[in-house]
Amino acid sequence: MKLRILTIVLILFSYSAFSQWTGTDPVIQSGAAIIHKNLTIGKELFGFSPYGVPSPIVLPKRKLNIFRKHAGGLAYPLGAPLSSYTTGLKIVHNVTAFGPSPEQNYNWEIAASKRHLFFHYGNDNRTLLTMKSNGRIGIGITNPDATLQVRNNNSTSLDSHLEGFTLMDGNQASLLLGSETNAPYGEWGIEYNQGAQGLNFWKPSGATTGHGNYYMFIKNNGKVSIGLDPLEPTTYNGNYKLYVADGIMTERVKVALHTSSDWADYVFAEDYDLKPLSYVKSFIEKNKHLPGVPSADEVVENGIDLGKMDALLLQKIEELTLYVIELEKKIEKQNQRKVKKCTHE
Repeated sequence: MKLRILTIVLILFSYSAFSQWTGTDPVIQSGAAIIHKNLTIGKELFGFSPYGVPSPIVLPKRKLNIFRKHAGGLAYPLGAPLSSYTTGLKIVHNVTAFGPSPEQNYNWEIAASKRHLFFHYGNDNRTLLTMKSNGRIGIGITNPDATLQVRNNNSTSLDSHLEGFTLMDGNQASLLLGSETNAPYGEWGIEYNQGAQGLNFWKPSGATTGHGNYYMFIKNNGKVSIGLDPLEPTTYNGNYKLYVADGIMTERVKVALHTSSDWADYVFAEDYDLKPLSYVKSFIEKNKHLPGVPSADEVVENGIDLGKMDALLLQKIEELTLYVIELEKKIEKQNQRKVKKCTHE
């Protein structure tokens, strides 16, 4: 225990007095601890030099080197790593991989430059993670152009961008996806637009306008539009939930009704108020459409409710049926009067 305390004190003292030391190296050696101008702890546990020089060793690029006896050995050199960056931390699985060795593919390296932090792996210095001083993070890329950019060199993988409140006009957060590196904003995007108050699915690559090509937009109130720019003024109103520009094509459409009273069977009830044809004639002459049927202007403004319109058309057909039945009764009565008249003659 005393030896450990003494070792720690000597380490702290040597680190603080490093700039004043001008004597020979190593400075202090006690068992497994060797104190150089650049501190090394545990080197003698290995019994050999990773750099191929006689023992004891000096690691001039690092201010602190820690070695631990383990299966193959571990190393935690602090200071300038083997890459060209200013400073960093190197974590080695196999000590023989420490240094310019063919087995160096078993080590990790955390390196820092003036503005960026990098995570490397292997002897080819592959950059797996980059953190830039502007807050942008890149996975598989050294120079991310979004808050989070993920890239895989596999040609079948996607390059994704996650951009927060800096894309285009500064009032939206976007997730951009793309397989081409030359697409600055990706090929497809999902963004929340503060000005339009909703979530937008769009295609920034090849956009015909400054805001990209809008494909689907979900507003904060739950309404959905397809093929419509949510920032452009529109002519449609009403309590719609889905608006599709240029129409849709489908093989089946099924409209649900809430209750049976929404259908037109009530026309055949005994207490139904069937207007006389004279009233219908007068209404048509004045309004140019049937009673109860919306005018052309109303349809342009509010659209058509398919369920209600089908029920309304059925109502008019059933009313026509009742008119025909009444007309048939009148014709039958006239025929009976004619028969009686002929009989009396």
